[in-house]
Amino acid sequence: MSLLDGQGLRRCLWHGNVMQGHVLKGTLILVSAVGLSLVGSELFLQVFHKMDTGRWLSEQQVFHVGYTQAVNDRRQYSLRPGYVDRKERLSINEHGFRGPLIGDDVQHLIVVIGDSVPFGTGVSDDETYPAVLESLLRQSGHAVRVLNAAVPSYNLRQSFDRLRMEVLTRYRSPLVVLVQAANDVSLATQFRESYTPDVTWAEIRWRNTWPQASPRLFPATQYYVDQALARLASGPTTVAIGEQHVHLSGDKMIRNVENVLREALSVCGERGIQVVLLPVDPFYYQTRNQTKNGDLPVWKTHHMHFDLWDDLIRRLNQILADVNRTFPKVFFFDTRVRLDGIDREKLYLDFLHYTPMGNRVIAEQLAEFLHQRGLLPKAQNLVWRTEQHRVSSVVKPGA
Repeated sequence: MSLLDGQGLRRCLWHGNVMQGHVLKGTLILVSAVGLSLVGSELFLQVFHKMDTGRWLSEQQVFHVGYTQAVNDRRQYSLRPGYVDRKERLSINEHGFRGPLIGDDVQHLIVVIGDSVPFGTGVSDDETYPAVLESLLRQSGHAVRVLNAAVPSYNLRQSFDRLRMEVLTRYRSPLVVLVQAANDVSLATQFRESYTPDVTWAEIRWRNTWPQASPRLFPATQYYVDQALARLASGPTTVAIGEQHVHLSGDKMIRNVENVLREALSVCGERGIQVVLLPVDPFYYQTRNQTKNGDLPVWKTHHMHFDLWDDLIRRLNQILADVNRTFPKVFFFDTRVRLDGIDREKLYLDFLHYTPMGNRVIAEQLAEFLHQRGLLPKAQNLVWRTEQHRVSSVVKPGA
């Protein structure tokens, strides 16, 4: 009886091993089939994207750059010191700011903080408006340097954090700080109910450009899944890979911006720093001549961004315009009114970024504004010479 029991036990064990082998084999076949399906789907979607847009998916990543790096504070990233891109004529100096190095002992310094607009995305080092502003001021006899401390995709809090952490620790007493940052608007429409003052673009736009980052395993599959989810979420506009923006009221963002701004301006006031706020100023006419918008070449490409962001941009700009009435050393330089009086067509590369001509127009008008408000040191030649005629010959006046 015990012998039969032993044989039966061995037989059961044998059958169990056979069954286990079948299960394992079936699992391996299933996993292989799923893997091959994913690879096949990825290849198909990559080719489909190439045929549909004329570009491979990897060529569409507009934020594929190497000039940012992670930092261990709430900004999450900053510029990479010593970075040089000779093809794009873009350089980050050893202090971590765009353009030529400015010594710590500089006597008269203007600091520009903000996002990719003052940073000068799309133009060379000497074509950014901070660089052109310095050139104009020095030509007019003002011994002034202009520090470009802007970082692409920064919001207002990140911008003022950079001022506090990386600028004022090196340059103690700037004459004036110029501020222009738009990314609170896009962060709000991207993160929606998850939006807080702590969210940044580090994960979506920048982390995959850092050396330690791991690329997406199936980027095309993820891209089209994101697109499908975006369409289900009230038809948002997708601006770049990984972004799905949805129209919303933005009340939370507006309250945050106002709080951040008032806190930062209070600190600047305590330190005796004068601040000039610049509005978010997209490519289209905003205060007058709006009937011309449909004729702008960029309108066909970016009119959906107008529908998505225009109301939030106007609300944010109103805060910037109002807050200077509370703080005596804060000024509002409204580029919208000035650019709406001339031909905007030649001034923009895209929705927000200036062409070299656009940067020059902004720099010329800023130089005049700073002079009129008495925010500059005394000129050595005692004569203020505006360079406005250089642009007026190529930019047509508005109607």
